[in-house]
Amino acid sequence: MCPTPASHVHDGERCQTEQVEALIQEYAPHVKYIAQRLASRLPASICLDDLISVGVLGLMDAIEKYDPTRGTTFKTYAEVRIRGAMLDELREFDWAPRSVRQKEHALTHAYAEIERREGPVPYRSRRLKTSKNTSPRPSTSCPSGKKLSCRCTTMRNSRCKRLVRCWT
Repeated sequence: MCPTPASHVHDGERCQTEQVEALIQEYAPHVKYIAQRLASRLPASICLDDLISVGVLGLMDAIEKYDPTRGTTFKTYAEVRIRGAMLDELREFDWAPRSVRQKEHALTHAYAEIERREGPVPYRSRRLKTSKNTSPRPSTSCPSGKKLSCRCTTMRNSRCKRLVRCWT
């Protein structure tokens, strides 16, 4: 591609950087495509430009580490490295470990399966019900820990700003 005479080592480095830049320009649409596909399944708070930036870094890493003797095409290898770099970046920003996300996913599927089998649960049946023999009583304390009198059940009469009604 670019001959590098022994006396012009710096010209060889420049030729190599030109080849790297050419590869980045050639595969930039692939980076954008992979980022858009990944972003379509993510919350809106994830910026597409950030995914593209990380994807370009993944592409540069793929260019550096590609080994043609392994029998894969560069395009296939680069796509895997680009997507992997994007996923690594997303995992770095996530506050919850993957095990927590897996448990959340399993719970969501379990709830969906129960609703599929038994039908949707009406909103009223989700709330706590009191039996017919007992009536709700005003509480003597509110969430902030202040003591209340029995007449202190509305925001106007209470000293607790968070309290709308304290019922047990």
